[in-house]
Amino acid sequence: MKKIILTLSLVLSVNLFAADIEVKDASIKPTLPGMQVTAIFMKLINNTDKDIKLMKVTGDFAGTFELHNMEMAGGKMVMRPVDFILLKSKSMTELKSGGLHVMVFDVKGPIMAGSEYKAKLVLDNNKEVFFTAKSLEMPAHHH
Repeated sequence: MKKIILTLSLVLSVNLFAADIEVKDASIKPTLPGMQVTAIFMKLINNTDKDIKLMKVTGDFAGTFELHNMEMAGGKMVMRPVDFILLKSKSMTELKSGGLHVMVFDVKGPIMAGSEYKAKLVLDNNKEVFFTAKSLEMPAHHH
């Protein structure tokens, strides 16, 4: 019996150790009727002592995923595609509204509040990190 427990704990510790990049609080905005565009937000934690670049995001539920950044340009917020998102070593990078985020185009079906969507991060060290983005309820509008 002791041997089984030891093996299990070894497997668990290896899995925890393997997470170079952790994805936390991944969310995807529900799409508006007739819209095929949405955005994914998340916190990315780089547990390694090297900077890692997030090169792209892919998923089956949409055609195109682009890394974007919101920045001030000429006094207004402008959304620009970026080639990569730098995940600094031993730190957390937050992808959020009004900052770095993932734009999703050509969504194959409506993104429904309360549903989950599987996607993956492709990193510059040729690693892939699978994650699930939860679609959050839209704030209720008062009539």
